Amino acid sequence: MVKIAKRNPQHPTDSSLQMKVSQFLVMGRKLPTEQDPNPKVYALRLFAPNEVVAKSKFWYHLRRQLKTKSAQGQILSVNQIF
Repeated sequence: MVKIAKRNPQHPTDSSLQMKVSQFLVMGRKLPTEQDPNPKVYALRLFAPNEVVAKSKFWYHLRRQLKTKSAQGQILSVNQIF
């Protein structure tokens, strides 16, 4: 009698299958200029695996909404929300 080994799907509570995503609050603005010495501060809540990806997503959304590149802006704070 030959036994055929069945492939057992991984258990859903296996930690390697869970995404390690955190929530971040990123605040940034355009760089101050002579025309606008106090630009608006924009805050976005984002889901990202780490702080670097959260900053990247912040600039992605700001670029699409306000036509602001990261070279003409600054990030004021990045806070991880628990």
